[in-house]
Amino acid sequence: MAKIRIEDVVFWILIFATIAVIIWKLFGSPSDIAVIIFIGTFIIFSEIMLWKNFFKIDKKTSLGFMKVEHDIEKFRIEVNNRFDIIDNKLNKILK
Repeated sequence: MAKIRIEDVVFWILIFATIAVIIWKLFGSPSDIAVIIFIGTFIIFSEIMLWKNFFKIDKKTSLGFMKVEHDIEKFRIEVNNRFDIIDNKLNKILK
């Protein structure tokens, strides 16, 4: 089950605040400049939060690939060692 983090709550609050300001503007209360500043600020912060999560996922993925690369390298070395042993035994048999 997914945990609800504080970043998720803040993100949704920013989205709802943006929608609320747009609806508020439809009824003519705030000025145009105030609406642009509010909506711009809310969208910028929500985008920053999305990019932060994106890079967090990207970092986890790259760490996973580094672990797999290390495991593959260990496997390659083990296979090469086994082939070297077999090659040495074949050379002894053929001589």
